[in-house]
Amino acid sequence: MTHGKFSLLSTLVAAATVSGCMAHVPLPQAPPREAPYPVRVQTYNTFRPLQLQYTTTVSYGRYGVTGVNTAATGLVLANGANVFHPEDLVPMAGLGSPTDMAARESANANHTADILTWSGIGGSVLGATLMTVGLLQLFNRSGSDAAIPLMVGGGVLSLGGSITVLVGSGFRGAANRHRETAYQVYDQSLRGNLGLCGDGTQIGDCPTAPGAAPAQPQTGQVMQPVQVPPPPPN
Repeated sequence: MTHGKFSLLSTLVAAATVSGCMAHVPLPQAPPREAPYPVRVQTYNTFRPLQLQYTTTVSYGRYGVTGVNTAATGLVLANGANVFHPEDLVPMAGLGSPTDMAARESANANHTADILTWSGIGGSVLGATLMTVGLLQLFNRSGSDAAIPLMVGGGVLSLGGSITVLVGSGFRGAANRHRETAYQVYDQSLRGNLGLCGDGTQIGDCPTAPGAAPAQPQTGQVMQPVQVPPPPPN
């Protein structure tokens, strides 16, 4: 049981560390909807999504593989940029866009996961220390009166820390799901922010007045369809 616990803790710590080490990608602010149509189309061609990337993490325990987790960890744009943090997409996607909302949810869930994970790890380490001290005093007659309370208190702390870490892992999973959603709705958010409408292969100006007909795609502005792989099977 101890080996499995520390395997889980090391996996969560590694995930949190990797998440924090990924570099941010500074994207420029998207041109306004009033900008000339060719400028907005060129912006879309440069910053549209090309591929959603996934990373698989394998956890090992005493008896082999204990878990496999696959999560979306990057979005490759047409200009070659690989965006890991969904909030980096907001300058192009726009404030209040579906990507912005999903990025905020992901950031909030990650923040909660960090607090719970590190608090749980601290509680588990402190609990294990108290249990060890109590066990040592159990064999020392002069300190035997404190041995049992130390061991019981340490056990409670260790158990509470483990539960807290598990709850934190749930928030981490929620953050990953929101991050994947932010990636998946980025194309929709980018088009909406640039005032572009279309069916995926052709685009045109969105109507500027209620009831107005959408502008027809301009000749020579044929777009390649955005290929985003489906989520991996559970």
